[in-house]
Amino acid sequence: MTLGTLALAQHLNSDRFAVRGAVTAIRNAFMQLDQLQLLTVDGSERRASARVRLHVPVNITAAVVELAQEQVQSADGPSISAVTRDISLGGLGLLHSAPMPSQRALVRFDLPGDGPIQLVIEVVWSNRTDDGTWASGARILGLAS
Repeated sequence: MTLGTLALAQHLNSDRFAVRGAVTAIRNAFMQLDQLQLLTVDGSERRASARVRLHVPVNITAAVVELAQEQVQSADGPSISAVTRDISLGGLGLLHSAPMPSQRALVRFDLPGDGPIQLVIEVVWSNRTDDGTWASGARILGLAS
């Protein structure tokens, strides 16, 4: 897959406290505390943190991630629109009408009253659903800044 021209490199912040702060800001921007719905985790799942149901529109753009250099670059090309299904400190679930643009991507959350937050993700799984849309699960690698 050709990703096209790359944009200017951004810093990849994979510090767990920075990621926790970003995920908390996303949750707080779109949910009232009394609406927090933790999704139960049974023993068959290998989750490090609880998921919260969250349906928020996002934009997804293909990215080239250099973990050793702590850099991420978005690739020119179409972004896809998606809606989150859930979010945790380690990952998120997504629903979208087109296939993911690449295995690693930038997910942009436009927070009301604040600037955007861009999470850098790695797609762990992606399946076409019966209605022709796509469902994906991704691991959060860090923040683009």
